[in-house]
Amino acid sequence: MLRFFKYDNGVDADLKSIRKLLVASMNGVASTGMKHLGYKLNYGVSLLRIKELSGRFDPSSQLARSLWFSECREMMIMATHLQPADSFPERDALSWLDECKNMELAEQLARNLYVNLPYADALLSRVEVECTSAYVKPFSYILAALLLKKEGARAPFLDVFVAKAGVDVYSDSAAVCSGVSRFLKELCRLDADRMRHFAMELDPDKGSGSAWVREEMLTVLDFG
Repeated sequence: MLRFFKYDNGVDADLKSIRKLLVASMNGVASTGMKHLGYKLNYGVSLLRIKELSGRFDPSSQLARSLWFSECREMMIMATHLQPADSFPERDALSWLDECKNMELAEQLARNLYVNLPYADALLSRVEVECTSAYVKPFSYILAALLLKKEGARAPFLDVFVAKAGVDVYSDSAAVCSGVSRFLKELCRLDADRMRHFAMELDPDKGSGSAWVREEMLTVLDFG
């Protein structure tokens, strides 16, 4: 799909600067290893370096949109750092998630942008209904874990996600089980008694994923 943006001298200058910085930071070996992620272009730059480069530019919705639709790994991740959370429409949040090409990008969306959205809690109840991306379910657990860390026991989605986790823990998807694990481990730190009971009720014989999640939970519960 073609995207059209109003021309802006400042955004254009920033994009040129970003491209130069990415070329200078390129890791050819890492780039080759990331070809399977589905980007049109990637420079193999580390996530830490991408975050550092993002800090050199002022947050801007117009710049972030241009970066997001570049189909370049590093630019799309930079967009998650540079999009202001207080001026990001919910329709765009759903659209960006639907356009995720891989789990790395879905996690960066959750960690860098979506956890800070003023409507993040409400978004959790919509993404699995309105988005078709293969990464929606693990994304929702990652975002729930991040929000749980901020909101604690008052998180409005808590009971719903615990119930969902009791089903999804038996998923055949490694990404889903990993997301479930992150959410449940965060909850272990908040409500140890409830989560120990939850872990002991899991049936490890129903799949390797559930057995792994159970061990992850018990490790947190026993050793912090």
